[in-house]
Amino acid sequence: MALPPEIRLQIYPYLFIANGPIAIPKPLSPAMKTTQNAYAAILKPKYFDVPRRVLMLLIRTNKKLSEEVREFIYSKNKFSLPVPGQRHAMNQPPTTISPTS
Repeated sequence: MALPPEIRLQIYPYLFIANGPIAIPKPLSPAMKTTQNAYAAILKPKYFDVPRRVLMLLIRTNKKLSEEVREFIYSKNKFSLPVPGQRHAMNQPPTTISPTS
């Protein structure tokens, strides 16, 4: 890759930090077990300013970039997860998990 990691890591926040918590679909379907389908489920236009097609092309560039982006997405964003057996009122959001670092 032509860009050093220090520069790539400065670019990622402009592309891969969501506008709010990313809702993980319920139930987690067998189709989401592949990396490509999992990315497609979370890289929705309502969460990111960059079109999903562009984000997916960047992720698929090569294995190293894909690993860096995956780590960045999951460590820097908040996710809204459905809690099994728990019903939420219309005005209460599902449980949100934030990165610890």
